[in-house]
Amino acid sequence: MNSINLVPEFNDKQLAVINEMDTNILLLVSSAAEQNTAESQENRRLVRH
Repeated sequence: MNSINLVPEFNDKQLAVINEMDTNILLLVSSAAEQNTAESQENRRLVRH
């Protein structure tokens, strides 16, 4: 019975691209969170006044 490898093996160049994509996603999420926090603070400030 043949075993099937379900985990793909990537070469170094592919891993570098994947790693860069992961970093870009984290930067986008972080940036969106910061913007959301700033908007929330501004909204609370406007509600108070």
